[in-house]
Amino acid sequence: MLISITELQCKSIWKLPKFIILSSRAAKQVKLAKGNIYNKVWNKGLTGFTLTAWESKEAMMAFRNSDAHKVAMPQINKLASRYRNTNWEADKIPTIEEASLQLQKLEYRYS
Repeated sequence: MLISITELQCKSIWKLPKFIILSSRAAKQVKLAKGNIYNKVWNKGLTGFTLTAWESKEAMMAFRNSDAHKVAMPQINKLASRYRNTNWEADKIPTIEEASLQLQKLEYRYS
């Protein structure tokens, strides 16, 4: 299975309403996405996180490239000051702590 974790830090409290709207729509979409095994969305202040598990890379890419998620992706540079994400193959769904360790290995991308 393919695991994906993303971290996005909202630029400011003024950008937060749009950030929440787009995030909420994508969160609803993932719950119905074909091939999605697990999904978790949480935040710490202005930073939002997603953790998903997919049957295959193709299922994850189909989700990523459609509907609400496709609309939200071009907005990253306007709404997020920094972000990072990674994907990896796993035999089991990681805990949030385990997945967060994967993020910590990465540098932030800044907008």
